[in-house]
Amino acid sequence: KWMAMLGLNYVRTNSDSNILCEEESYYVSPRPVRKFKDTIFNLLFNKPEEALQLFNALNGTDYKDASALRIMTLEAGLYLGYKNDVAFMVADRLNLYEHQSTENANMPLRGLLYFTEEYQRLIDEQKMNLYGEKLLRLPLPRYIVLCNAADMEEEKKILRLSDAYRIKGYASLECTAIVYNINAGHNKEIMEGCRTLSEYAELIRRQRESYRAGTELLPSIAEAIDSCIRDNILKEFLLGNRKGVIGMLLEEYDEEKQRELDRRDNFEDGKTEGKAEGKTEGKAEALLMLLAEMGDVPESVRERI
Repeated sequence: KWMAMLGLNYVRTNSDSNILCEEESYYVSPRPVRKFKDTIFNLLFNKPEEALQLFNALNGTDYKDASALRIMTLEAGLYLGYKNDVAFMVADRLNLYEHQSTENANMPLRGLLYFTEEYQRLIDEQKMNLYGEKLLRLPLPRYIVLCNAADMEEEKKILRLSDAYRIKGYASLECTAIVYNINAGHNKEIMEGCRTLSEYAELIRRQRESYRAGTELLPSIAEAIDSCIRDNILKEFLLGNRKGVIGMLLEEYDEEKQRELDRRDNFEDGKTEGKAEGKTEGKAEALLMLLAEMGDVPESVRERI
């Protein structure tokens, strides 16, 4: 019944897989496989007015002319195989804003690859001569990650590409990502400066609370959307994009769940490898002790064992 209310159909494709889909327009699989993914954040802020409001909230500025802002979001990242979330130029700054529902220590590396593409685009568009003597003037890069991971506690933290280098020392290349916690109740000054971001955080809070209270995932999403519409929270956006929002939240949940399973698998693999190594070392020590009781063990034999 609740599936019919959401406008979704239940389709059994074979004995092993259950798929929810919307009539000919939206597909939700148990494991997300799309390379080019839209997110709620992407849809909300890839509009000049909304991007400018977020920019002002993050920078303490008060720019009002949204027409001076140029959206530069990549449609298909050359290196990573999917587009970034929001990129735009304003006030001679190249801003890259990424949303994350889980913490990711590799954001500086991703940012480096994104910025490389963005600057390459500017060089091509403006026909800049990289081999000339004149210094090429570039917009200032600014990289922001807005994270609503459920387990993020800090208000803000800084990630650096240099933290990933295997050895420490002077590095000729750096990329810095400033990560803000955008869960409801955090970074109040930013939230107060950007109503859309604050309302997005409230949507996520309501869905999580409903889910934690025992409601199944899909109904918890529908319940959060309905309550936000009633309370005039992202009302127009949710009314116009209801089915898409449901699918995107389902996909984000599937991705979070898969990352958690991957982390558990890696942990278990590490424990298994450790146990195997321990057993091998134990057998080698026992063999050496036995040989020692019979007499001196040549060093060459010890090394081979």
